[in-house]
Amino acid sequence: DCDWKGELSEAETHLKDCLFFLIQCKKCDRIIPRGEKEEHESDSCPKRIINCEYCKMRGEAEYREEHLECCDGYPVSCPNECGAKPPRGKSSEHRSECELEVVTCPYKEYGCRAESMLRRDLLAHKNENIVAHTDFSLVQISQSQSEIKQLKDENVRLKKEQNEMKWK
Repeated sequence: DCDWKGELSEAETHLKDCLFFLIQCKKCDRIIPRGEKEEHESDSCPKRIINCEYCKMRGEAEYREEHLECCDGYPVSCPNECGAKPPRGKSSEHRSECELEVVTCPYKEYGCRAESMLRRDLLAHKNENIVAHTDFSLVQISQSQSEIKQLKDENVRLKKEQNEMKWK
């Protein structure tokens, strides 16, 4: 509270400078004591413009929490509980390298019967099954070569038919 004492004729002059006189914030319309104006505008006004500490975007302070819920720079915990906290926008990139991500053997589509495993176990699996994986690869190469030969033969046949239709 203001403890000013003086002549009534001096009251108007005092009120122009009184730190306890209530004023309205021009940004948020809150009523605050004049002496708190500077601190309010820099630290507590919900309409003050702030920078996000994670992505450097700018916005009104009152929407900070809402922004953090979708901010690409905000650190999020890895769902594999590896302890990493990548920025939200790089979460997929982290998971593609995370040692605790569940993966399948790249040779599964060629016949490997291994169940899903953690990425950290994949190298050992590949080393332990190098002969079987090589055999799967050879079978796949052989099948691919056979399909290529069939396609080439079909291409030759179609070209011949096309040529015959042009020269009838």
